[in-house]
This record gives sequence, C-alpha cells and structure tokens, in this order.
Amino acid sequence: MSILDEMKVRRLYCDGGMGSLLQAAGLAAGELPERWNISHPEVITDVHRKYLAAGADIMTTNTFGANRLKYDKDGELKAIVEAAIANARKAVEEAGRGYVALDLGPTGKLLKPLGDLPFETAVSLYKEVVSIGAAAGADLVLIETMSDSYELKAAVLAAKEVGINPETGVRLPIFATVIYDEKGKLLTGGNVESTVALLEGLGVDVLGVNCGLGPEQMKGIVKDILEVSSTPILVNPNAGLPRSENGKTVYDVDPKDFAAVMEEIVRMGAVITGGCCGTTPDHIHAMVELTKDIPVQMPEKKHRTVISSYSQAVVFDKKTIIIGERINPTGKSKFKQALRDHNLEYILREGVTQQDNGADVLDVNVGLPEIDEPSMMEDVVKELQAVIDLPLQLDTSSAEAMERGLRVYNGKPLIDQIQVGIHKGEIVTLIGPNGSGKSTILKSITRQLKILGGKVLYEENDLHKLSYKELSTRMAVVLTERMRPELMTCHDIVATGRYPYTGRLGILSREDEDKVDEAMRIVHAEELGSRDFNAISDGQRQRVLLARAICQEPEIIVLDEPTSFLDIRHKLELLSILRSMAKEKGITVIMSLHEIDLAQKIADQILCVKGDHVCYYGTPEQIFEEQTIRELYGIENGFYDPRFGSIELPKVEGEPEVFVIAGCGRGIPIYRKLQKDNIPFATGILYTNDVDYQLARLLAARVITEEPFCQITQEHLREAIQVMENCKKVICADVPIGECNKGLEELIRAAKKRM
Repeated sequence: MSILDEMKVRRLYCDGGMGSLLQAAGLAAGELPERWNISHPEVITDVHRKYLAAGADIMTTNTFGANRLKYDKDGELKAIVEAAIANARKAVEEAGRGYVALDLGPTGKLLKPLGDLPFETAVSLYKEVVSIGAAAGADLVLIETMSDSYELKAAVLAAKEVGINPETGVRLPIFATVIYDEKGKLLTGGNVESTVALLEGLGVDVLGVNCGLGPEQMKGIVKDILEVSSTPILVNPNAGLPRSENGKTVYDVDPKDFAAVMEEIVRMGAVITGGCCGTTPDHIHAMVELTKDIPVQMPEKKHRTVISSYSQAVVFDKKTIIIGERINPTGKSKFKQALRDHNLEYILREGVTQQDNGADVLDVNVGLPEIDEPSMMEDVVKELQAVIDLPLQLDTSSAEAMERGLRVYNGKPLIDQIQVGIHKGEIVTLIGPNGSGKSTILKSITRQLKILGGKVLYEENDLHKLSYKELSTRMAVVLTERMRPELMTCHDIVATGRYPYTGRLGILSREDEDKVDEAMRIVHAEELGSRDFNAISDGQRQRVLLARAICQEPEIIVLDEPTSFLDIRHKLELLSILRSMAKEKGITVIMSLHEIDLAQKIADQILCVKGDHVCYYGTPEQIFEEQTIRELYGIENGFYDPRFGSIELPKVEGEPEVFVIAGCGRGIPIYRKLQKDNIPFATGILYTNDVDYQLARLLAARVITEEPFCQITQEHLREAIQVMENCKKVICADVPIGECNKGLEELIRAAKKRM
C-alpha cells in the first residue's frame, strides 16, 4: 500500500525537529548540519529511531539545506543526500515501518525579481537534489518552510519532472508546506487562498503549513486552508514561539499542551500532523497517543473555479469578473510595433493602467506572425508579474508560447485557448450526458462538421487543410449511424477501407485483399465475409465497420458510441480489440462512450463534455470521483461509486429496521436485497477499507465503522449493540473472525440473545 492510500485509512504522522536534537548531540553554531549525514551517521539514524519509537511514520531526511549553493565541491552534494537517505532508511528498516521523505528547504536566495536567483536556476538546483534522492530510494518528496511562492513552484516542478522511482517508473508523492505569519501571509506577499490555488494547480498530493508559529497560532490558518483546499492537509507547527535562555533557543509549549492543541487541529480536518522547530520525540509521542484513534477526514472536493497571482486569488462565482483586454495586438498598431521592438515598457504601462481602472484579471496576448511569440510570452509574463499583482489570463493559440508562459508564471493563471494533446497509442474517451456535444466534437475532428473556432492539429499539420485522400490514410471513422448499402457483402464493406490506396477504378490488389482478410481476422469476422451486410446483427455490423477502419491502416481511429447496440460479450470483444490496436500497433483511439464503467477501465485519458464546453480532462483516476461524476451527469437521485465503477440507487430512508453483521464482502448481497425490498438497515462493525463498507456507506441508514487493522474498541461495540437493539431483526452474514475483528464475537452473542 502506498503512502497516499494508507493516509486515507490510517492516521499518519511526521517526525519533529531535527536541528535541536543535533545541537544537543554537539552540533556547533554555524556548522552545516547536512555534513553530519556523513561524519555522524549514527547520530542522524538515532534521531530517526527516536521519532519512529514515538509513533511517527514519515522520516524527514537531514537535507533541508542541501543544494549546490552550499555544497559545491565535486561529489559532496551527492554523497550528503545519499547518506541522508541511507540513515533514514536504516531506521525505518529496523522499525519495520515508516516512510523516507526527501526534505527540500529554501535555497537561501530570493528569486528574481525580488532577488538575483533566476527561476530556472532554482528549478535546476532542486532537480539535482531530487534526482539523487529518488535514485537513492526516497519514498516521497517533502518541500517545506517555503516563504516565496515562486521558489515553491520551482521545487514542485523539479519534483514532478525528475522525482521518479527508478524501480517502478512512478512519480514520487509530493508534499508541500509553506510558512505563514500570524496574518496568514507569506514573506513575499502570498496568502492562503493564492498558495492553495497554486499548489492544487501544480497537482501536489498533500499541502499545508509548517514552522514559524506554534499550534495555537496555526489554528486560524489551518481553518482558512480547510475552507478552500480539496487536497489533504499537513500541519507541522513549532513547539510554540522561540525565546532565548542562557544563550540557547527554547520553545514555550511542552508536549502535553502541544498534543492538546494538535488534537483540535486533527479534529478540524488535518490528515497528517507532526512537528517542526522545538518539537521533540516527546511532543510527537504525546500527539500520537492523543489523536491516533480519531478517524481520518479526507477533505471534500470544493469545486471552486479560482485563479491566482503570487499575492491574490480571484474566484469565479456570482461576482462579475472584469478581464482587461488591452494587452492584445488585435486592431492596435502601436501595440504591434511595441511587440516588434520588444518594447516591454509600453506593455507594462498598459497593464498598470488597466489595474488602476479596476480590472480583476489581465489578458495577455502577444501573438504576431513576425515575432518569436513563445519568447515574447515568457518575457511579458515575467515582467508583468514583477510590477502587477493581478492574476493573468494567457491567451495564445501557440502550444509552445502557452507552455513557456505557464512555466514562469508565479501563480495559477486563467487559460484562454484550451488545448488538449493526445499522444500516439493513447485511448481518449469522451463522456457526458446525452446531447452534451460528444458527437459534435468527433464530427468536427473528422471534418463532417465545420469548426466554429480553434484548430485540430495532427503533429504540426492542420487536419482541415489536408486533402480528403491524405486524411483518409491517417484517420478512420466509425459512427453510430446505421449504414444501409445496397447489395454489398461484409467483405465489400471492409474492402472500402482500401480505396484511399487504390487507383481511380478502386481495383484491389492481392496485397489489398490480404489486408482485408487480416482486418476481418482481427475482429473475428472471417465467417461474415460473404454475407449481406444488411442481414447481419448490430454487433456483427460494428465488428465489420471496425474491420473497415483497420483496413485503412490509420494512425487515428475515431468512434462514436461504438458499443451501442452490442451485448456485453461483444462490447468486451470490441474494446479488447481497440486496446490491442492502441498498445500493440500504436494507433490512437478517440471515442465516445455512454458506459462510464467501460470508459474507466479502457481509457488513458477522459474528456468530460457538458453543455457547450469541456469541463474536465484527465486520467481516469483523476476524473472518476463521486462528486465529479455526480456534477457531470447531474445525478441527484442516486450515487456513483468510483471504486467499483457502478451506479447505485438511493438508500432507503427511515430508521433502520434490520441490523446486518457483515464484513469481508459477505454483506453485499444482503444490502442489495434489503434495498430492493425497501427496508432501511444498519450494519457493522466494518473496517473502512472493507469491501462491504464501500457499498454500505451508500445504501445503509447507519454504518458503525472501525479503523483498519485495529482491534474493535469497546466504544464501537457498545454503539453497534445499541443500534442493533433498536432494530426489528438481525442478520449475521457469516463473517470470518480473526484477531483484529474478534470483537464481533461479542456482537454476535448479543444478537443471539435477542432470538
């Protein structure tokens, strides 16, 4: 189980401060602590051991200040990071549990325009450390104590670009925390809302706050984060505020008081907690003991439309948002000349004027045929955000210009001219309600409808400028409309796929005939060759039309609802063929599907269409979440279960009449029967990672749960017995009893007493 899966079912803890423990062990003032990974490895490992013994799960490596600016001797940085990973790994392996987090702190320099460190230089500094750490075996990347959102972005980009597990090829999870003052501000001016928007836009796995403040002072900030974040929250406070005593820095919150406030923060919704400066193993132990039995609360999806600059966020809700459109060459001769002359001062003045006149967002369009638009976009974005704190809208039809502007932008921009890129051999599936425009998009791609705006590019070529013969050798189309050809066999239909490669008379060569036969074999339609196309079943027709598409030897196949009219067997056959074509032959598949369970299983990317726009685009793991699907289809009377890819009818309302003792999947058929009979029920005691729980949470009137891998507590047992006694009937689903769920025996005995 990965850390991202484990944190959903079990409360996880970070360790505490490293520096104070090293100072106690003899680290001298001004001495670089990262060198102790090599000179005093046992001391470092012992710190990790103490935190593991205290109950912490995530060991932060002693690499906070490790970068080329401090360690510039040949090989020193690599040796330090590798040793830090090894020291933490040794402690984790001895304990038989835990994760090693590669720690990234600030570089120690301010980025331009506030300082002299270029953005890409900062990215490269972090890339060096992440590359070494990932290769050495880190389990995740922890970016912490960031006070500059621009430096934060540089670190996240580095982690995303090179933080790859060398054994699995999977990106390491990214946790990112920042340091706010008591007013919820970063050193460089960002606030909670703008920081969360940036981090969620960058796709970090966990975000939060650390250092600077004690737990009491952090409560307000945590509350603000929880109000806007859909991402799990990490909170690592200091042990209060520092003060000096006898020349030493001490902190004013003891372990007991620290734990008491951290309990409040955990109950507010923090998913992972730990400590920072001044916290010791005693602080962590006290917190773990007080909070370990509190169920994990993953944040709800906020579904907010928000953009940000480095210092402020703009939310698109009921308020009218004013977008300044003056940074645009259309119809502006002076602006065009400024672009040709690379006169950035003119452009900046336009931006400042619009800000002074009340714009909420600035549109940035620097497209002229005779200039280097990507370079200009990058320069303008950098200069604008140095003098203006409004969020920007990047407006360009150039993918390169968009990419370069996005990369250097210090925030989460609004994007005009959305582009969807599809890679060779990918399966992209369009989903959405009936009438949402899925077929329209596909017909626009295949030139059956005129495009009202935008472009469809194949490599760098505009598909709408290709001849039909060129297009037919690259793209095949299978639509839902039922063909009614006269006096054509299935072989004849498939053979039409070779016409782009024949002469004017359409005469097939021996090679063409062989390709027809091969295509029919691929779709298991050999026996249909001599049959009248109009006399076969709908499922057989789909296979024949797919064979025709294969015959074209296309690089892209476009299909509109290809599973319509097919039974389950033929649906599976068809999708298996498409998957084989994509993965083995490198053919790109673009199709629409009504069956979202099939889309979830076959697609590499999902494009969600609703109304007149694409509302979501991403991997199935990103798209198939309960709230996303409910909103996409407007589901109000029922549920969508992303774990099973199934829909569920609404639960039966009312007080539970039946109590089901279930677990290990034994309760599912009982739950469904009770729902069909319109009987409200309660169930328990279920572990939250049990397959029964996944359905019970949707269908049951009441569910009594327990944390995974834990003994059933007396508290939950009493709760279950009380609910059971108020029910008319008890059903025991013959649950296997083991060491963890041994408490169910008492529940079963209580049930038997009622009989």
